[in-house]
Amino acid sequence: AGGPRVGRLVRDRGAVLKQRRFRRGAAILPTLFTIGNLFLGFWALILTLRGEYAEAVPLIGWAIVMDMLDGRIARLTGTSSDFGLQFDSLADVISFGMAPAILLFQWGLSPLGRLGWAAGFFFLAAAALRLSRFNIQSAGGGDRRYFVGMPSPPAAGIPAATVYLYPAGLPNDFRAALPALALVIVPAILMVST
Repeated sequence: AGGPRVGRLVRDRGAVLKQRRFRRGAAILPTLFTIGNLFLGFWALILTLRGEYAEAVPLIGWAIVMDMLDGRIARLTGTSSDFGLQFDSLADVISFGMAPAILLFQWGLSPLGRLGWAAGFFFLAAAALRLSRFNIQSAGGGDRRYFVGMPSPPAAGIPAATVYLYPAGLPNDFRAALPALALVIVPAILMVST
């Protein structure tokens, strides 16, 4: 009853269901890497607030690795989505905006008082603006091989690498903290530059 045609339809339907299950499972993988990126940025913030700068910096580095992997895995598995793009940017604001800004403030900008926290906020705002511009350009179908402005992970790497090289922090002195302003202002300007 039904013959070969029904058998072929049942096999085809089974293949479609297996493909959907694979895609659903594969879609979780890049999201897990994005969550890992977010977690590492959060953990870096916690360690920074404890004054453990040398331990916080490598977490920002690992967040960069997770950020590179989530997009590649999404493209390899064919599971790229608008949700993934937005979620990735939100995680990046924490890992490559907030974490380096707070790290540098605690490490050397705090003697500058309001100027120090304003410089840290400027870095955070520049990272958020940079990521927003990237999302808009990606949604518009622009060429993703080229960046407008410095990407946020390398911008976060500048203050993070400096803190890694000098983990003890700057002396609690206004004059000693002034050069640290360049570590947040220059990458921030490069992120929002065209």
